[in-house]
Amino acid sequence: MSGVLASDTLRLTDRLAIEDQAFAQITSFHHFHSCGEQEGRLGLAFERVSAHTLPTPISNLKKQLLNPMFSLYFDRTDDYKNGGSSPDASSEIIFGGVDQNYYDGCLNWHKIDQFDTTEQRDFASGYWNFKLDKVLVGGTELANSGSVAFVDSGSAFLMGPTSIVNEFIMRNNFVCYDMFFPDEPDEIDCFNPIGFDLMTIDCEGPMQSLDFVADGKKYSLEKDDLVVKQDTPVGTLCTIPVIRNGEPGWILGDGFLNAHYAAFDFGKMQVGLAPLARDKNGEVCKADSPLGVVGASPTPAPPAAINDTPSEGGGVDAGKAIGVTVGVVAGIFLVMALLARRGKRRLNRLDRYEYNAASFDKQIDYALRETTVPRMI
Repeated sequence: MSGVLASDTLRLTDRLAIEDQAFAQITSFHHFHSCGEQEGRLGLAFERVSAHTLPTPISNLKKQLLNPMFSLYFDRTDDYKNGGSSPDASSEIIFGGVDQNYYDGCLNWHKIDQFDTTEQRDFASGYWNFKLDKVLVGGTELANSGSVAFVDSGSAFLMGPTSIVNEFIMRNNFVCYDMFFPDEPDEIDCFNPIGFDLMTIDCEGPMQSLDFVADGKKYSLEKDDLVVKQDTPVGTLCTIPVIRNGEPGWILGDGFLNAHYAAFDFGKMQVGLAPLARDKNGEVCKADSPLGVVGASPTPAPPAAINDTPSEGGGVDAGKAIGVTVGVVAGIFLVMALLARRGKRRLNRLDRYEYNAASFDKQIDYALRETTVPRMI
């Protein structure tokens, strides 16, 4: 991949824009598969992990929002439920606040960058990370499972330490496939040293939950939160997008966000999490009310929430509200960013990326259309 750096006005809504936002303008791909209507990625992590450490959007938004934060809601419904040729904008990202319609109770806040080891820091620094007390499978705490995790809306998978994921596999009797030849899926040992492309479960059978505990708060993932149904040459498979990453921590992708509302506070440097709402009944969390911008918030954002303070250049930053909501098209792509895998496997089949799952080309188009698991792009 190659290109040039450019800058332009990044207009998120009519009320919120970033002038002179630097971005990568890609001019050439060596190994790339276009996924539906995906045209690019909006990075919302920190400068330390951006190319050339250039200011990221959240760095530039910090001085525009009274509540310097954004929040994510993933809608699990089918992107093409209305039968149209274009997906529906059913998920949301809110800049400057939260929508209590989407979650139960109050947000639980976790400070970022609470590392125990240098390895954890190297793995998660620069991302929206938080410390994990422990991980449980089926309610049983796994040994040495305390680590670190970061939330990543750009990942279709949950990726975790090898020993913990292996325990999750063993307790659920998953079946794994090698999809190097897409028309001839090959059932393989899930514990083989070169990894697998798909991990599946009996569509009608049970699954032991996968639970993450942080600051004493438990975040649970049940079978319905994780399963993605995929049509393959061997029939419809119920896949589980959890894979090994060989790292000292977890990447919590779409499967985690299918079950949890997430807020990212870049003023106080913390991550807020809460289970998605099952039956709201109009209930709100008073502690979160100052952050509410729409929906179940007791009152709409008042005019005083507009940031009309003088800018550094002496002008006035008018019309920049406490919160703006942007509809986001949902749709999972079971194709990771590391799309050079097939080329690498041609060079050395044993040198493949264990965590770079579901790279079979013929699945890409229908993975966007058929899945019921959302994806933020």
